[in-house]
Amino acid sequence: MAQRFVFWLTSLRYLSEVWLILAWPKISEDHMTPSRVTFLLCAGLVFVPVAAVASTISIEGTAALSGGSINPPDPVEGCNKAKMNAEEKASQAGTVRLISWDRLSNDSDCSLSTQRVGSIGYYFIFKARGQFEQ
Repeated sequence: MAQRFVFWLTSLRYLSEVWLILAWPKISEDHMTPSRVTFLLCAGLVFVPVAAVASTISIEGTAALSGGSINPPDPVEGCNKAKMNAEEKASQAGTVRLISWDRLSNDSDCSLSTQRVGSIGYYFIFKARGQFEQ
């Protein structure tokens, strides 16, 4: 999307230069001074926003909480810890801000997997993935 906008903006600038070259004889006949033409051309391009291409990266955070099968950990707490881990990784990577969290399950931004430990315990592994702007 951003690349298309940059291409469009570049094309618009080239077209304006071509128009100026092709229309110069007509402008001279109408007694418009070059400074007036330059002002009108610049005024038109000022309203075209300059494309600041922002790149995004996907960063995944994880949180592993231990618990038994009878008393598992709170899923909201685990998801929040995974999101905090992703935000810490993003700040270390030098990102500017969070754009959005990816939907990793039907009802949450986090996914949950379990890994059995011993005979009665489990590790509950929460994962959260977000799009961050660099």
